[in-house]
Amino acid sequence: MTLLAPRRMLVGGYTDEPADQTCPAGIVSILHDPSAGSLRQQGQALQVASPSYLLAHPQQPLVYAVNETDPAALSVIGVGGRLEVLAQLPIAGQLPCHLCLSPDCGHLLVANYGSGNVVAVRLGADGLPREITGAFDSYGAGPHPRQGGPHAHHLLLGPDGTYWVVDLGADVVRRLQISPEGTLTEGEPVVVLPAGTGPRQIRLGRGRRTAYVLGELSGELITVALKPGRRGEVVNRRPAWLTEPPGANLPAHLLVVGDRLYVSHRGHNAVTVFSLERDLPVPLEEIRTGAWPRHFVVAGGWLYTADQLDDQITAQALTSAGDSRPPLHSPIRRPSCILLV
Repeated sequence: MTLLAPRRMLVGGYTDEPADQTCPAGIVSILHDPSAGSLRQQGQALQVASPSYLLAHPQQPLVYAVNETDPAALSVIGVGGRLEVLAQLPIAGQLPCHLCLSPDCGHLLVANYGSGNVVAVRLGADGLPREITGAFDSYGAGPHPRQGGPHAHHLLLGPDGTYWVVDLGADVVRRLQISPEGTLTEGEPVVVLPAGTGPRQIRLGRGRRTAYVLGELSGELITVALKPGRRGEVVNRRPAWLTEPPGANLPAHLLVVGDRLYVSHRGHNAVTVFSLERDLPVPLEEIRTGAWPRHFVVAGGWLYTADQLDDQITAQALTSAGDSRPPLHSPIRRPSCILLV
């Protein structure tokens, strides 16, 4: 039997939601040892206010965490030894939910779901925040009751070097440019989506000529043909699931890994797996999860899910790995993001 190296992950979650108060809360370090068949907490949880999204610095031993609060804030976490808060910065906006680093690590962009705006933060060579350099105030609305105004939900560095902002409230993926000084300006949209889509996330296809948008409100997986510097074209719309959920369902997280595309579902409590044939998603199977899989990671033949309403992280071997062992669980209060370290 091949011994697999242990895998460490940091998990963030909501600290203001009702949950099992005996669960560790904030940011928790968890170790998965496939050979030993264990998934367990390492050390003490770091008490941080609702660190709902985590992003690692590629060179420095630190992690950025949004504080999904009103007003918004950003925390910088040292991960070189024990977890510790190195810095905190107030952010103009409400309920930040996503982050994106510039390629030179000179700026960090923050997406505020509540206020809909995007804020740019200048970083020092040590990765710590220096100052807020710019902000973009989104605009627009949609027909759904949750679309009364803009909701910036996801950030992606596009192949054209611009920053793509998925706006759930306005049914659009915006294109922002950042100046050397850190100011933000809007260009031609990446794509304008059908009214009521409520886009949540976008991912690039393998050839970077295609993108996939997950519609949280419409329950759709949308394929977009990209046009550099111009507005893209919607070329395919299909349900984001294999079998239609019997009740209310909110698609949550989208990943492209090799020739597979994965979508998690809150309510349906499953991850749908698609193959990418000629850049179009074809459903293959559904993997059952815990309650409300808000976020997940696929790595080394394993699926890790943040089962928000079950107050747990789950690790289960993918069927293609030929492993039939039962899933492993580790408790954490209202998990929302898994970051492999």
